[in-house]
Amino acid sequence: MVKRIVLLLLFFVPVTSFSQKPPIKFGKKIAIEDLKMTVYDKDTTAEALILCDYGHLNGNNFSFTRILRVKILKKEGMSWGNQVFGTGDRTSISGYTYNLVNGKIEKEKLSRKNIIRVHVHDDDYDTRIAMPNVKVGSIIEIKFFHPGLPSEWKFQHLIPVRHSELRIDKNPNITYSKNWFGFISLDISEYDRWVGYDIPAFIPEPYTNSSENYIAKFEFDIQSIFINGYHESFSTDWNTLSNKLIDAPSFGGAMRKGFYIRKVAEDIEAAYSTDEEKIKAAFDSIKQIKWNGYHSLWAGESELRFCYRDKLGNSAEINMMLLQVLRDMGYNVKPVALSTRQHGLLSPIMPSYGKLNHMIVFLKTADREYLLDATEEYAPYTLLPFKDLNWRGRIIGWDNSEWIDLQPTDIFSTRKLLQFTLDENLNVEGKVNSMREGYAACNFRKDYHTYNSQEEYLNNMVESYPGLEVTSCKIENLDILEEPVKDSYDVKINGFVQDLGDEVIVQPFFHEQMKENPFKTTERMYPVNFGYEQKQNLVVQIIIPDGYSIAEVPEPVKLSTRNNGCELTCLYSVQPNMLIISYSFAVNKDMFLPEEYESLREFYNQVIKIQSQPVILKKI
Repeated sequence: MVKRIVLLLLFFVPVTSFSQKPPIKFGKKIAIEDLKMTVYDKDTTAEALILCDYGHLNGNNFSFTRILRVKILKKEGMSWGNQVFGTGDRTSISGYTYNLVNGKIEKEKLSRKNIIRVHVHDDDYDTRIAMPNVKVGSIIEIKFFHPGLPSEWKFQHLIPVRHSELRIDKNPNITYSKNWFGFISLDISEYDRWVGYDIPAFIPEPYTNSSENYIAKFEFDIQSIFINGYHESFSTDWNTLSNKLIDAPSFGGAMRKGFYIRKVAEDIEAAYSTDEEKIKAAFDSIKQIKWNGYHSLWAGESELRFCYRDKLGNSAEINMMLLQVLRDMGYNVKPVALSTRQHGLLSPIMPSYGKLNHMIVFLKTADREYLLDATEEYAPYTLLPFKDLNWRGRIIGWDNSEWIDLQPTDIFSTRKLLQFTLDENLNVEGKVNSMREGYAACNFRKDYHTYNSQEEYLNNMVESYPGLEVTSCKIENLDILEEPVKDSYDVKINGFVQDLGDEVIVQPFFHEQMKENPFKTTERMYPVNFGYEQKQNLVVQIIIPDGYSIAEVPEPVKLSTRNNGCELTCLYSVQPNMLIISYSFAVNKDMFLPEEYESLREFYNQVIKIQSQPVILKKI
C-alpha cells in the first residue's frame, strides 16, 4: 500500500520548493565549540545533546531528507552511536563521527557493513546503525533520505534538543493529516515550517501508558492524492481505512483462506460441547504457535498455513489463525485493529495506518463477548494482555466497523499470609504464603519463566531482599493458566528486629514494606495510568517469645484519595503472645487525571509512613 502511494507521488507536477536556507548541511560546518563542549549549560545532567535535527520534504520529487547531529556528553550517551531506526525499503543512510584530536577535527565515515536492515513488513524495516569510533566528546551525524512523508517527526526526545526543524513544501496534489502531541510550544509554527529551540528532555514518569502520547511531536498520515485527474483516498476517516484493510491482501485477504486449519476446528467441535470449552481449546491450540516478538497489523509475505506449519508467526498472523479456527467452528468473530500501549493511543478523528501495530480477535456468543489475544504465553483466554489495554481498538467488520473499549478483563489481585515466630534470641523464621490472581498471576508466571530453574529464581529473590534466607519453596498452578498461582516459602529473616536492651523494635511489614514513593515529581502534566485495578491483602502474624510483651503498636488507619480512587486499611490486633496485622490496599480505577496527582502522591507518602511504623516490645 505504501509503495503504491510512493509510485503515485512520483508523477507529481513540480511545485516550488522551500527556498529558505537550511540550518545544517550534512558533512560540513562542525563547530569546534561543540566538539569542546563537556556539559550542556541548560541541562547539566544530559548524557547527550541533539545539536540539530532537521527534516525537509521536497515538493518536487516528494523525497524526504533528515539530518541528525548529536553530541555525546557522558558515557551513557554513547548508546546514541548504536541506534535502531524504523525505515522503508528505499531509505538510504550515511553518516560521520567527528572527534577533536590535538586541536583538530577528525572525521570518520559510517561504513556500509555497519548498517544492517531487518525486514518487518511490506516496505518497513528496522535499520541498525553502529557509528565508528564513538567516545565521550564525539559528535555523530546521520543523514536519511527516502521517498514520501515520514509517519512522525519528534521535536522532543529523552535527551535535550538545541534545534529541531521540520519543513514540508506546499503541494496541491496531496492532503495529509497532522496530529500534534506534547506539552511544549514551538518557537516557530507556520503552514509549512515548524521550529523548536532548546527543547527540554522528556522525562518518563512511572505508570504511563506510553511516552509516545505525551512527547512533543507530529504524526502524519496521507489522506488523499490527486494527480492529473486521478484521485485516490487512503485514510480520510476510520470507515475508509477499515474498508481498505478488509481489501488488503495481507489483512482481510490473509484471513479468507483457512482451509489448512479446518481439521483443528473439526477436532475441537467433536471433543467439546460448551462454548467455554471450545473457545479455550481453540485458544490453547493456537498458543502452541510461538510469537516471534514482532507486533504487526499485517500477515507476512508467506501464507498463514506456513506459519501454522512452522509454529512461528508475528502477532497478526497468530491471531488471524485464531480467528480462522473460531470462524470455522461457527462463531461470530471479527478482527480488532489496535495500537499497543507502548505504541501510543489511536485518535478518533485522525485515522492512521501507522498507528495500528497489532490485531486481536473479537468474539460474541449469545451470553458474552470476548477479546482474545493468543500472543501472551502466560495469560489465559479470559485475560486481555496488559499490552493491549490502550483505550480503544477498531473492530474491522466485513459489513461494518466500530470502536470497542480495550478494558481490563480482570484485576491485579494478591493475598499474602506471613506467619513468623520470634525466638528467645529474636531471630525471625516462619512461612510466607501467597495467592495471585488475574494480572498478578500472569505477571508472576512471566517473571518466573525468565529464570532457568527454581534455584535461579530463589537466588535472585534472596539477592533482592537483604536478610532473607529461603529454606523451602512450593509453587502450585504455575502452568494452569486459569487458576491462581499459589506460592509458599519457609524463610528466615534478619535485619528487621533491633534489640535496644529493655526494648525491641520490630519492623512488622518486613520485606513487604514499600520503601520509596514511585511518584517523585511534585507536578505531573499527564495522567497516571495503572492499566488495571489492584487489590492487595496482607495478614502478618508474629508470635512473641516468652519474657516479652507488646508495649506499643501504631494506631489503626483508614485512608483514601478523593472519590476513593485508592484506599488503605491497616488494623493491629494484640493478643497475649501474638500480634496480628490486617492490611489491605486497593487501587479502584486504572487512571488518575493530572488534577488528582497531588492527592495520589500524598496517599503513597502515607502508605510509606504507615508501613515504616515499628512495633515495640518490652522485656517482662
